[in-house]
Amino acid sequence: MQRLTPETASALLERHWRCYDGLIQRAELTYPDSLLQLMLVLEVQDREAASGWCSLALKLEGVSLLRVQEEPGTNVVLSHGIALLFSGPLVYLDLSPVAEAPYTLADFAQSSFAVQAQTAWFEVQSLE
Repeated sequence: MQRLTPETASALLERHWRCYDGLIQRAELTYPDSLLQLMLVLEVQDREAASGWCSLALKLEGVSLLRVQEEPGTNVVLSHGIALLFSGPLVYLDLSPVAEAPYTLADFAQSSFAVQAQTAWFEVQSLE
């Protein structure tokens, strides 16, 4: 997996259309090494794939905040894409952003699916 940084995040979001209309295929919480870890597998559009779609795995380590609210709607379809924010030593992933750019921590606080972690990693896999 490749480390998610402000630089790689920008390219990743551009390649995958900010994950608009993607699908959450899997979300798995584990405690390796006594730190909470979240593994997400998304099916998202891909500018570089022949089919136009790919599988995107996101691994967030050292999760210190995880907020998921499924009512009244669901977060399975990423209708508004995703937002990534880096502040200090932390990464903030919003799978239900309420705002477009410029995205802020105040926007993050309003999300129905939000993750705050120490580090994040990603891997793109073909669906073919």
